[in-house]
Amino acid sequence: MLNIPKDVIMILQKLNNENEEAFLVGGSVRDLLLGKIPFDYDITTSAKPEKIIEIFKDYKLITLSKKYGTITLIVNNKSYEITTYRIDGDYINNRRPEKIVYTNNLYKDLSRRDFTINALAYHPKVGIVDYFNGIEDLNKKLLKTVNNPDIRFQEDGLRILRCLRFSSTLNFDIEKNTSKAIFKNKEILKNISFERINQEFSKLIFGENIENVLTNYIDIVGEFIPELLLLKDFNQNNAYHIYDVLEHTIKSVKYIESDLELKMTMLLHDIGKPLTYSIDSDFIGHFYKHNIVSANLAKDILIRLKYSNKFIDNVKLLIENHDVQILENKTAVRRRINKLGSVDLFFKLLKVKKADILAQNPKYLEDRIIHLNKLKIIAEEIVNKKECFNLNMLNINGNDLINLGIPQGKLLGTILNDILKSFN
Repeated sequence: MLNIPKDVIMILQKLNNENEEAFLVGGSVRDLLLGKIPFDYDITTSAKPEKIIEIFKDYKLITLSKKYGTITLIVNNKSYEITTYRIDGDYINNRRPEKIVYTNNLYKDLSRRDFTINALAYHPKVGIVDYFNGIEDLNKKLLKTVNNPDIRFQEDGLRILRCLRFSSTLNFDIEKNTSKAIFKNKEILKNISFERINQEFSKLIFGENIENVLTNYIDIVGEFIPELLLLKDFNQNNAYHIYDVLEHTIKSVKYIESDLELKMTMLLHDIGKPLTYSIDSDFIGHFYKHNIVSANLAKDILIRLKYSNKFIDNVKLLIENHDVQILENKTAVRRRINKLGSVDLFFKLLKVKKADILAQNPKYLEDRIIHLNKLKIIAEEIVNKKECFNLNMLNINGNDLINLGIPQGKLLGTILNDILKSFN
């Protein structure tokens, strides 16, 4: 018996008491079988939306998705989606069904779902309902669509990206025919809004299997970040690099911690390298100012993918500074913190630099990591001693200078910056 919350049991019982079937369904069943705590719990039922509303009339309900058979129930400040068994009609623009038809058949409802591991249903008195060998695929750590993969992906192109996301986050392989269908139908992603792509890709990039997914399916990601495809097989011809630009990029994504700004920074930090490549008389490759070119390209990409302005600004700053050398002294560290605008972003920069180094030639690793550790110690001392690194931290401001008789104008800023430099 699966350990499900009391509120979920209550929902199932209230539906059953009205002679309706009801099952926990989808990702929550999958996660429970994998020993994970589900993010949410969805219920599928034979009850029509109007009856669901009647059964739970004493609770807070959200009915925005009623036309798709879904009523959201709020219990103890948590939301539960209750959806009527349904059959989907033809899909419009590879996104959503033109119409839905209600059914009393659980099998038909489960047969419309994306992957076998998500087509599982559970009831405490019935046990697991598994029409499509989802448990077998869970045990094999295998992602496979329910029925024909071409049809599943053509119905909703975002399922292609969902498949990669599950492979990344669950560390599952993708079944051969499902994988072939992904490549065959990859252009469908061009019909999917960037907002929806953003939601899936922002989860995908956190997965422990991200290295394999990006390596094997970079052409899929290239449908919405085509700039990444230029990194494939781009040799760097430099002693510090033993991987081509794409391999280095993917490994750096793997090595950075699970923070979305950091992950995206590593994915895009060298995206401008193919545009800045030069080779000297000794046949050594160089990428002068690639950090600036990469930062500007990253900004354009992230705007396209509908990330927030603050997120874009931070990633751009980190990329601009990822290749900048910082001397091991307080003056250099304070100035870099000032340029970044915050101590937090400076510490993130050190993590970016470390991931960048770890994805390069290990021959030069030790001394460079020691250098980063020293910079971290210096920054921590600056923070602990509350030393000034920007104008806002000074105990004097423009109004104070004006009160001392200094006229308004550029001179105020010059004096304040000179005072700040005195701390450096």
